[in-house]
Amino acid sequence: MEPSKQVLVLVEAYAKPGMREAVIAGFKRSQGASSQWPGCRQFDITVAPERDDLVIVIERWDSAAQHGQLFRQIVAGEGFKRFRELLTAELSPRYLELQ
Repeated sequence: MEPSKQVLVLVEAYAKPGMREAVIAGFKRSQGASSQWPGCRQFDITVAPERDDLVIVIERWDSAAQHGQLFRQIVAGEGFKRFRELLTAELSPRYLELQ
């Protein structure tokens, strides 16, 4: 069996007007926990300077399957329902395979 390749995960979060700092704060809470997520190697948060509503999360994982499993658990949770109210669109991770 071929070992799974690491993936870079990009998550774009579009905040409602005036909510970008709250969205960043929500991701920072996840950033603190990310060191305990099996398979998570990196978790960074950045903003798009040309847009005041866009927050980008950049993650590096051992596999897309590991990220996908945790992502599904997080978005199904009660805490995410409150966080979702800060956003204008659903989160949709993009996976880029690393060489």
